[in-house]
Formats: sequence, C-alpha cells, structure tokens
Amino acid sequence: MIETDFTIVQTVSCDRERVAQLFSNLLANAITHGAPDAPITTKAWTHNDFLELYVANSGEPIPRRQ
Repeated sequence: MIETDFTIVQTVSCDRERVAQLFSNLLANAITHGAPDAPITTKAWTHNDFLELYVANSGEPIPRRQ
C-alpha cells in the first residue's frame, strides 16, 4: 500500500523531469527494500517557494558510512 499526502499550493521553479525522476527512484527503492506488509508513506508540499518530498518505508535502514 502506498499512502500519499500532496499539498502543492504554489508554483515552484524546478526541473520537473528531474524531480519526477528523483521521486520515482525514491519510491522504487521504498517498494524494493521496504517491508512488504507495511505501507509506504509519500508526501510532497510547498512552502516559501520550496518543494519538499518525503518517502518512508518500514524496511531496514541503510547503514551509515563510517
């Protein structure tokens, strides 16, 4: 299951194709590496001329680099 919460209330100047590619990659990683029985949460919102994207899953975290 993929849960979405998009609140895009203003225009943001950005490379739409690259942002779409970024979001697609994050979502694909969440689907591939997330827990199969837990939802994936996606959010996008605008504020102060910025766009923020958020993708989270219940998979194992990526280890920190030492």
